[in-house]
Amino acid sequence: MINLNLVPPQKKQEIRLMQIYIIIKNLIILILFLAIAAAITLLLTKMFLQNHFNNIVEQTTLTPRYANIFNKDFKEFNAQLKAVKEIQKDHFYWTNFFVKFSKLIPDGLALNNLIINNNKILLTGSAKLRDQLLVLKNNLESSELFSNVEIPLENLLKKEGVDFNIKADINLSQF
Repeated sequence: MINLNLVPPQKKQEIRLMQIYIIIKNLIILILFLAIAAAITLLLTKMFLQNHFNNIVEQTTLTPRYANIFNKDFKEFNAQLKAVKEIQKDHFYWTNFFVKFSKLIPDGLALNNLIINNNKILLTGSAKLRDQLLVLKNNLESSELFSNVEIPLENLLKKEGVDFNIKADINLSQF
């Protein structure tokens, strides 16, 4: 087959330039679309990373805030625990005292009033016989619970139906 080209050489040159121009134009459009696609991808990636960064910053700022709250709670708890420890340090087991004290009171003796103020005790009561009061006095003096036992002399003058007042110091160290 015969190929016949009747286009003048100048037109051939123009057609060739036009083809080159169209190829370059198509390449530029392709590069432009690729650049737009890359820019959109980069923007989406930037938004994702910014969101991730914001979440991390929020978590790291919440952690110290919660840590401060917990530290405050721990400090308050420790202060309360220290206060309880101080209270318990000064705690006195009165049940032990009264159990030991009740063993010192002889039969026939009635206590009407018992006043304890710090480490001092005041006993008031009545005894059928003076001898029972003397037994109580000896029991209190010989006990490690009490010291400085004092009975007024007028309490010892009656032989029967004796009303008495006894003052003594309590030895708190014995408990």
